[in-house]
Amino acid sequence: FLPRLLKLFLSPHVTLRCLALSSVNQFIVLMPAALFLNMDSYLEGLFVLAQDSSPEVRKLVCSALVQLVEVQSSFLQPHMRNIIEYMLQANRDTDDEVALESCEFWISFCEARLPPELLRDFLPRLIGVLLSNMVYADDDETLLDSEDDDSVPDRDQDLKPRFRQSHVHGSNGENVEDEDEIINSWNVRKCSAAGLDALSNAFGDEILPTLMPLVQANLSSNTNGEWKEREAAVLALGAIAEGCING
Repeated sequence: FLPRLLKLFLSPHVTLRCLALSSVNQFIVLMPAALFLNMDSYLEGLFVLAQDSSPEVRKLVCSALVQLVEVQSSFLQPHMRNIIEYMLQANRDTDDEVALESCEFWISFCEARLPPELLRDFLPRLIGVLLSNMVYADDDETLLDSEDDDSVPDRDQDLKPRFRQSHVHGSNGENVEDEDEIINSWNVRKCSAAGLDALSNAFGDEILPTLMPLVQANLSSNTNGEWKEREAAVLALGAIAEGCING
């Protein structure tokens, strides 16, 4: 059945492409022999779909790469530079769901303890993208809620969010209501902060020469219209507080 699904990756109908890709993605964690043996064809199909016109397809491509880097990163390592380039591009996608799914990649990459040199050359660009994505969006629900009550102080998780759950491990079924709230509040801004947190733990003070000039530039913004950039800088400092503690 798997070769038939892979052929549907090239279907002219977006619904069939989505269904085929979503179906195959369900088997990544289990990694049955059929998928293992057809991994080259699967990756080839992913790379073709990476530039698909449908945001839903692109989101599924990002989801597949995130899961693969968590459970079978050896398959991706020969293609890692191209994958990183693609994820940097996807992080700036105009579709928020694509941007969010691709942002998960940096967390998974660091947690998979892959060789740091695979990512090191991309750090200046990646740090800039993450910091840019940490600026409040105009329609951010957290921002809208804060406008209703300015007297409510920031919570610790607002400065250093820890909401992400692995694609692989999932939930243990406890605190369902809390987890629903967490999922609903997870967005590109918070995922970018978590990504910066992961980078700081993986690379330590090495990221500071790139990050701190950007943070200082944001903090120097002194007009009312640029308060979001200042807030993003504060969020960045909170995100790296643990990983860059010696800096």
